[in-house]
Amino acid sequence: MRTSQSTDQNRRRNRGKILSSYMQTKLAITLSVIMLALIALIAAIYYLVRNNSEEYNKIVLSQRQASYDSRTIPFRRGDIMDRNGTVLATSQKVYNLIIDPRVIHSGQDDRYVDATIQALVSFFEYDETELRTLITEKADKSYVKYAKGLSYDQKSGWEAYVKEQNAAYTSSGSKARIKGIWFEDEYKRTYPYDSLACNVIGFSSADGTTGTGGVEQYYNETLMGVNGREYGYLDSDTKLQSVLKEPTDGNSIVTTINTNIQMSLEKYLNKWQTEDVGSKMAAAIVMDPNTGEVLAMGSTNQFNLNDPRALDSSVYTDEYLMQLGRKEAVGVYRRENPDAEPITEDEVSKYYTTEDILSYGRQVAWNQIWRNIPVSDTYEPGSVAKSITLAGALEEGAITPETTFDCQGYIELNDGIHTWRIRCHNREGDGVLDATMGLAKSCNVYLMNTAFNEGAENFVKYQHIFGFGESTGIDLPAEADTTDLVYNAENMGRTALATNSFGQNFNV
Repeated sequence: MRTSQSTDQNRRRNRGKILSSYMQTKLAITLSVIMLALIALIAAIYYLVRNNSEEYNKIVLSQRQASYDSRTIPFRRGDIMDRNGTVLATSQKVYNLIIDPRVIHSGQDDRYVDATIQALVSFFEYDETELRTLITEKADKSYVKYAKGLSYDQKSGWEAYVKEQNAAYTSSGSKARIKGIWFEDEYKRTYPYDSLACNVIGFSSADGTTGTGGVEQYYNETLMGVNGREYGYLDSDTKLQSVLKEPTDGNSIVTTINTNIQMSLEKYLNKWQTEDVGSKMAAAIVMDPNTGEVLAMGSTNQFNLNDPRALDSSVYTDEYLMQLGRKEAVGVYRRENPDAEPITEDEVSKYYTTEDILSYGRQVAWNQIWRNIPVSDTYEPGSVAKSITLAGALEEGAITPETTFDCQGYIELNDGIHTWRIRCHNREGDGVLDATMGLAKSCNVYLMNTAFNEGAENFVKYQHIFGFGESTGIDLPAEADTTDLVYNAENMGRTALATNSFGQNFNV
């Protein structure tokens, strides 16, 4: 019995002593090493964070924001209207189709790829091979602009189609889905009347930021707005927040143009060119004489504002474009090589390719058809200036309404070396005329004698009073400068005074 009791006590002591002293020592050392390694790791992490915190913050921010759709919200360019509110230029909302290859490839086993491509091919009839290549090559991209200028009907039709197709996939138990396609807003500039008042209105760039010619250019800053933006940011709690800054649309412009009068003006200009005598160029302006407002302005330079770079192939043939291009290339070469020997038109092909020359020719052609002739070109006023001559002479008392001159059909002038015979349009002569009949018969001889009585100094004074040689201040771009196209009193001789009196030998 004693032996048995002693054995049991030894067994109990052995069970209480789980690890030997050797093993305990070994375990303690191991735990100490692990603790030291953890302390070293914590120290290393602290060092890295302290010295690279800004860089890591940027990485975290970019990762968090990568999933947020930051986008520009375009402004709407202001409308251009006639005096009665008829819209001559406007901006219509259209949509760009955006492909997100990253989302399309995000499904397991590329379950979204085939469904999305097939949907685009079926609905829009896009090229399948092109789509597959694009989505594969740009698999890491989230924004690929694939199509521009889609209508609202196309956009809403697609969205309904996607909803229907995805519902069908769900019903059939398929995991395929149409994903990664969305639309961004954009505005397209349109001109309801195509070429009507084209040189007065001008046209705008696709993004609505730049006007070319006419009101679009002159009032570009007024018509333009400011883009808005939607974007995300991390707040102090590192939570992603969104901010929406609404766009500011441009202001609209009401012109003095009357659409009906403008249509009539262009109708008769075109009739003159096609059914009457015609001319190299014809232009006309209709104004309100009481206010000076321009009611209509046009020329035979006409183009479609909705396609301003389209050239009439019957006029601007390749041969003609090459002719224009060679002339332009000569000037381009001179500007680009100011110290080199000038080249001739025959030498142009040695320095420029055929496509370069054609490109220069198109630029010249565009500038020709876009040119607003009534504003940018000058001309001799002709007989319309006769009333100005009479007005100045009457105001100065140089003549009276009863003053008479005898028209024999011409006047001879001599400077001691040369003799000039300046004729009246009626070479047989109009006989004795007073001021009223002199103007009624548009007699050059009567006007020349009137100007001689008035004198060069007074004649020039009234030219400027009536605006000859001055800027009109019209709110359209590229007004011609006629400052040096009229005489002054010092350089106006008797011959110049004679021809100026009936509106020739100076430009306005």
